[in-house]
Amino acid sequence: MSLRCSYATASTLGYCLYWYRQHQSRALQYILFRGTKEVSSSSDTAEFAHERFSSQADENRTELVIRALELADTALQEAQRERDAGGPYKNPLCLHTLRSRF
Repeated sequence: MSLRCSYATASTLGYCLYWYRQHQSRALQYILFRGTKEVSSSSDTAEFAHERFSSQADENRTELVIRALELADTALQEAQRERDAGGPYKNPLCLHTLRSRF
């Protein structure tokens, strides 16, 4: 399963793109981040996500790939861009809802 998010930016600097998920009535759960441009070598993935989650990012889009979907993946998936001061924005770039078909 691939979830894509496209956006526009005037930034000429690199920044980090974060993916989170949120199960119903729970807090956001960090999945991973990938850097773009000058920080393209920056990345991190949550321990639970190493085996099945991956991402690519460039200056205009990011993509989250989830391999072998599981019932636990039923959640709201959210992409956010890093603020200049560090840390993610409060407003998501994209929202995707995965619903169980099990």
